[in-house]
Amino acid sequence: MQDFFSRGTYGIVIYNKKVSSLFNDFGFPFGKKSLTVSVPKEVLQSKNFKVIAGFLRGIFDTDGNLYFRNNQSCDRYTLFKRKHNYYPLIHFVTVSKNLAEGIGFLLDKLSIKFFMSIYYPKIKGCNKVYRITISGVKRLERWMELVGSKNSVKFTRHLVWKKFGFCPPHTTLEQRKDILNGKIDINNVGAYDVMDNICGFGPSYGGSNPPRPAFI
Repeated sequence: MQDFFSRGTYGIVIYNKKVSSLFNDFGFPFGKKSLTVSVPKEVLQSKNFKVIAGFLRGIFDTDGNLYFRNNQSCDRYTLFKRKHNYYPLIHFVTVSKNLAEGIGFLLDKLSIKFFMSIYYPKIKGCNKVYRITISGVKRLERWMELVGSKNSVKFTRHLVWKKFGFCPPHTTLEQRKDILNGKIDINNVGAYDVMDNICGFGPSYGGSNPPRPAFI
């Protein structure tokens, strides 16, 4: 186990050649792989929905993001929808075209609707970014039913949203636990925890200065 402090993550480093060769046989390339990583063919060709869901859950729990937005800029929405972050979005961000297309292929297999977009950075030398977005209540519920999450940072957001109809942005994991346990009032939460918003585009996606994405 290794602490990657600069990224706010923990990782497992394996020096055993037999184990690393096994991963390589499954399609995980040696060395830098951000641009070339892809879904293993064994997963793409699998007819077992548990295998497909397990792979997607692993990607989501490590590099995906779940957040909720409001519609404060549109007067035609109700006060609740303008004030509270109620609308769910799941995001995957990668610089690998193969991985993005592979994730999309698996989502199609599970009949989870999504859309893919490409972002072209203005900074010279930066790679274009592929974004996969799953949006809306029905699609989130289908995701949680078929795929789910074992990452407490993410599934507590879902639990808070499920219970109250919205999930405040910029909350910490401990704050959400206290909300769910009734220890604090959900309407009085506003502290910002950077490490709780480390993956994806976070709650402020769509604003003038979206956070830096965590590339898969």
